[in-house]
Amino acid sequence: MSKIEITKKIDRYIRGDLKDSEIDELWIEFLKNPELYHLFETELLLKDLGNKKYGEAVPSDSGNSIFKTYKMQFFAFAAIITLSFGIFMITMLQPADIRSFAIESIHPDEIIGSDNFRSNEQNRLSSALLLNRGLEAALENRIDDAVALFDSVLTNDPGPLQQLRAHYNLGILYYNNGQYQASVESFEIIDINLVEQSYMKEKIMWFLGNAMLQNNQLKESEEVFKRVVEMNARYSEEASKVAEQLQIELQSQN
Repeated sequence: MSKIEITKKIDRYIRGDLKDSEIDELWIEFLKNPELYHLFETELLLKDLGNKKYGEAVPSDSGNSIFKTYKMQFFAFAAIITLSFGIFMITMLQPADIRSFAIESIHPDEIIGSDNFRSNEQNRLSSALLLNRGLEAALENRIDDAVALFDSVLTNDPGPLQQLRAHYNLGILYYNNGQYQASVESFEIIDINLVEQSYMKEKIMWFLGNAMLQNNQLKESEEVFKRVVEMNARYSEEASKVAEQLQIELQSQN
């Protein structure tokens, strides 16, 4: 808005011709530029003097009364802006919660079922079916059903790999449900030596580190993230950044 446009609006404002939305816009301009407010004061006083000079039927103190009203409005607007800015600065200056560096959730696609195989052992075949039914329930967002099915795997005397997968899946579901202690326990119980694929080892450690961080186990989380960095794979760079932040946080607490 140019100075000429503002001057015209001030004149219309004093005459009472502005809409509420236009008045708000004008006061915002006053707050942004105090010189424009001084111009408004001058115009208002000149109008008051003109009224007195030409003997209009206006009470002698009307200009001052209007001036006081507008000035009170200005200070009210200024107080609101100042308060809002103060709240904003307080929020910005507060240290970030270290847990904000953890991932918000784990994608359901990370949940795994059982490999297709035939077995003469009824328990292992039953556990394989339960794993796949649990995977289906998780992908359909039937979380309670999925948790119950993966728990059933663990009570069904499963083979080592099926047990590993059930704990891994439960760790993901608990994490996404905000049950970080249970998530830590599920990932932590996995025997990492039984995991053959290096990418799965890294993934389990990455999820475990995040669950520990969310559970406020900062020192343990830092150690796990350092192990992820040493693996030098998919999550190494992210783990390195989080580990650095954890180191800073832990040093500030000492």
